[in-house]
Amino acid sequence: MKFAINTGSTAEMCFIHTLQHVKVTPMHVVMVRTKLESIIVLELIDQKILTERFCLIEMFQFHKNEDDKSVYYFYKLLSKKALFKIQIVESKGFIRSFSKIFLLLLIAKLTFGKFLYATVGNYQAALAIKLLQFKNLYTFDNGSVNVNPTIPGSFFRENILGGKSWKRFIARSLFPKGSNTFIRSGIKTHYTLFKNHQNIPFNGKVIPILINWDKYLIEEDTKYIDRNCKVIFLGTVYKDHPDQMESLMKIRNNYLEQCDMYIPHPREKIDFVSKKNY
Repeated sequence: MKFAINTGSTAEMCFIHTLQHVKVTPMHVVMVRTKLESIIVLELIDQKILTERFCLIEMFQFHKNEDDKSVYYFYKLLSKKALFKIQIVESKGFIRSFSKIFLLLLIAKLTFGKFLYATVGNYQAALAIKLLQFKNLYTFDNGSVNVNPTIPGSFFRENILGGKSWKRFIARSLFPKGSNTFIRSGIKTHYTLFKNHQNIPFNGKVIPILINWDKYLIEEDTKYIDRNCKVIFLGTVYKDHPDQMESLMKIRNNYLEQCDMYIPHPREKIDFVSKKNY
């Protein structure tokens, strides 16, 4: 079963041919979900890699206040550089999320813009890219899922949707190997923090970027960092790894004794009391 919008029609080709002879300013689309993703995009702007105007998509999973306030600080910094922004809450429905992404990518396609994002596992974006036959695809790191094929949620894995609903049946028909594989095959350029590591593009270029992390420290961060702090433990959302949750929690509890500071994930539920907890 195949579904597609014929974006190669005679009418559209004539329209695109006309645009090519008219000075059109590209409209890029940037989609972010985390603080790290926001910082990477800010760095792409500062390093003059992203120079033209762009519209910003801020993604949320369940509601707009689900993250730590520091996330919104960087969202705000990034939104000030955008022409405009929209917010998408995925739990409000696939069709609503897909429609917003589709319309923005349609504008990007007609103005020869790029789509820059990190979460290649997002099916709403993958569907919009497939239906529009969108080719100007650029990505950047989401985290260790970009370089470690063994961890749950790794973008190297085929994220084929299970289930028996008609929506999932259609998704499997459109993406028989999952959205990860589909997007990886179309990436033109990927920007990474992990120099000399294999990353997700099959054929696209991988460009390392260097970030001066000092300039992204805010006053609230610095007051928590003791000069004698040498070992920092970064938390995660353990409930997102149900098959490994018990073993991961055991590892965390063992290392708590050895670290000087514990920085939890914004969505992590803290089940212990410690002066080390940031």
